[in-house]
Amino acid sequence: MSDETQNMTPEQKFDEACRLINQTLDVVKTEQTDSAETKAKLAKMGEDLMGITRKVDEFSLVQTKMLEKVTEEDEKDYKIFDLAVKKSDMFSRWGYDSNPINKAMYKPRTVATNSGYKLTGSYDGLEDLMLMNDACFILGLSKAQRDGNLANYAKYVQDTDTYKMLNYELKANKLFAKALNTDDGADWVPTAMSAQMIDDMRLGLKVAAQFPLITMPARSGSFDVPNLGSRRSAYLIGESTSDSSDKIPTATPPTSKTTFSAIKHALRMLVSYEMEEDAIISMLPLIRSEITQALADAEENAIINGDNSTTHFDTGYTMSATDVRKSFKGLRYYSNSTNGGARVDISTLNTTNLRSIRKAMGRFGGQNMNDMFWLTSISGYIQMMNNSDVLTFDKYGSMFTLNSGELGRFDGSPVIVSEFMSQELNATGTYDGTTTSKTAILLVSKKAFWRAYKGQMLAEQERDIDVQQHKVVMSHRLDFKRVWTPGSSEDVVGCGYNLTS
Repeated sequence: MSDETQNMTPEQKFDEACRLINQTLDVVKTEQTDSAETKAKLAKMGEDLMGITRKVDEFSLVQTKMLEKVTEEDEKDYKIFDLAVKKSDMFSRWGYDSNPINKAMYKPRTVATNSGYKLTGSYDGLEDLMLMNDACFILGLSKAQRDGNLANYAKYVQDTDTYKMLNYELKANKLFAKALNTDDGADWVPTAMSAQMIDDMRLGLKVAAQFPLITMPARSGSFDVPNLGSRRSAYLIGESTSDSSDKIPTATPPTSKTTFSAIKHALRMLVSYEMEEDAIISMLPLIRSEITQALADAEENAIINGDNSTTHFDTGYTMSATDVRKSFKGLRYYSNSTNGGARVDISTLNTTNLRSIRKAMGRFGGQNMNDMFWLTSISGYIQMMNNSDVLTFDKYGSMFTLNSGELGRFDGSPVIVSEFMSQELNATGTYDGTTTSKTAILLVSKKAFWRAYKGQMLAEQERDIDVQQHKVVMSHRLDFKRVWTPGSSEDVVGCGYNLTS
């Protein structure tokens, strides 16, 4: 007991006790109020969680147009693998400039290999910083859009508690702190979703990851590559002993080309006005997971089932203009009865019939086993597993490097299973809406197709005052093309059809 209390009269002691009791009651009441507010926020978060859905009809598919007017002379200066152009936002956002914060936050740790995307290295314990980066990015867009002034994006980010925490953590890192003390880094704010977001999407790809990836020039509307076509011939030439010796015979180079024109896959999410910073932080892992899975699913679906012809080859579907299956011509397009030549009836599934698919592909069927892969549905995979010639992981030993999504091997080539390979096809391998009891198995030449990406993943916000919601749209631009033109009696995609599901 303090000296001051000891010197109090009994009446003063009684008054002091009453004051302390009332003060305690005020604290309890405040805690009860805070608890009620917390419960209300949690309830609202639950409602918003229920409102975030991922459906095929929420994907938007639009033809992209040139963002900048590019002269013919400018286009000559922009080469596909040439990074020696002027410093731009695109490079900093992908972590290829000198700022160590950009490198840490935005440079993907995944690389494309012959067996799909692989994670190389680690995030060096920066996962929490990346999560805060993504939260700041979404919060900044949301607040800037709320008052219709996107120019204030950086200010709104810097006003959030999440950014203050992110900035504190960055300053605690010697390398990042040094960058923050320079002109380039003094006003650093998040400018994109983190590398972890990009890596998660890449690692979610199974079929798409099998194909080579190119990056389209940033300032071009399209990009042309020559078709490889059929093989060229070399000749036996004797020693040249005079000026009049025979000339070496010529081989005409290919004249046809493939044009990559990026289209856009996008996912829209609706977030209510009541979503505050603490709710965004709590929901961000789910939001990010939904975005990455949705965009990966869209790319897989389009590469397998795509056909941008006026009439889709799967005539039994009613497809809207925004259906991702109308993105570009996919693998099943090149293997159907109209376009594909390497087709085998596998109603009896055995080793002989599966190898007949490879034989029907001609020279493409004789490629290195790692340059090809089998693509099938879940039903097709289970039936393949009944064949003793199909190897499972326990029989591999150290012979093979596992491919992304690989569940087995047949004749040395990986077997990739995809939920987007239909089990409701007809006897010819297409969907007509009538006969829906068949599935198919494809054998695909990896090098015959290229994927193309353009730019980085984009996040956009829009406010809808009619329903008091924010629309969050994530998108990326891509294309998929066949770059090898098969000759007669050969094909780059073989199809085993008429397999009962």
